[in-house]
Amino acid sequence: MRTRICSILVAAGMALSMQATGSVIRYDDIPSYMGATTGLNLVDFEGIAPAGDAVASIAINISGVQFIADPFGFVVDDAFAPLFDWSSGAVLAGGQAGATLAMILPAGTTAFGMELMTIQGGAPLFVLLSSGESFGVDTLANPNRSFVGFTSDTAISSVLIAGGPLVIPMMDNFSFGLRSVPEPPPLALILAAGIGVLWLKVRRSPSSQNLA
Repeated sequence: MRTRICSILVAAGMALSMQATGSVIRYDDIPSYMGATTGLNLVDFEGIAPAGDAVASIAINISGVQFIADPFGFVVDDAFAPLFDWSSGAVLAGGQAGATLAMILPAGTTAFGMELMTIQGGAPLFVLLSSGESFGVDTLANPNRSFVGFTSDTAISSVLIAGGPLVIPMMDNFSFGLRSVPEPPPLALILAAGIGVLWLKVRRSPSSQNLA
């Protein structure tokens, strides 16, 4: 199954990169990420696992995002065991060492962010985007969570989270939406700029210099 999922993600990334070479920006703090995005939806994994328990899951759709754990994973309530208590409520965790977590995003998504952790605490993870970019994330010791977010000027169709063969990845508070596009300047400013350019051209013309 892992080979099939990776093949799908790589194929999607190749198709997207052939269509456009978008600019991806990474954010390592939530305020900067929030300031660069709009229309965010939050997936916090609450209410899926009973209190103090865990629910096995290979694939689950939440708010239009398909979360896929390979070979399997769990949605775990924070009261299940201290290893899963990250002071953030329920988490999505890989089911074994070397597991991967993949997200298939809704069409048109140009921003996403999440908090990443590992059972080991401090183990590195890697984020692979459908556009082909790969980013390393250093996780922290419990209960500290590592935030990472991204915006792109082209749609991101999928994301893959992976670690080393002995690493069990976890995530919480996954958000997705759109990158903010700067508003164009008001019409009055455009007109004023145009008038200014014309005035400079008139000032620099030979006829205007003769009149001076």
